[in-house]
Amino acid sequence: MMKPVFEKLSGSYKGKLNFAKVNTEVSPEIAEKYGIQGIPCLVVVKGGEEIGRIVGFSNESMLKQKIDSMLK
Repeated sequence: MMKPVFEKLSGSYKGKLNFAKVNTEVSPEIAEKYGIQGIPCLVVVKGGEEIGRIVGFSNESMLKQKIDSMLK
């Protein structure tokens, strides 16, 4: 459900932010490392440290607004 939103936004943040999709069933160690309990879950990491998290569906404009506030 979030794939089209992520794909569209990834172009807007080219050179500023990398988007990566992780299948938590295939890579449960990543889900465990970040404490992911609900899907979709967007974890924003900077310098190896989590700086923000968005859980649940967000439309493109809401997601962009949330990401922009985290990157300030």
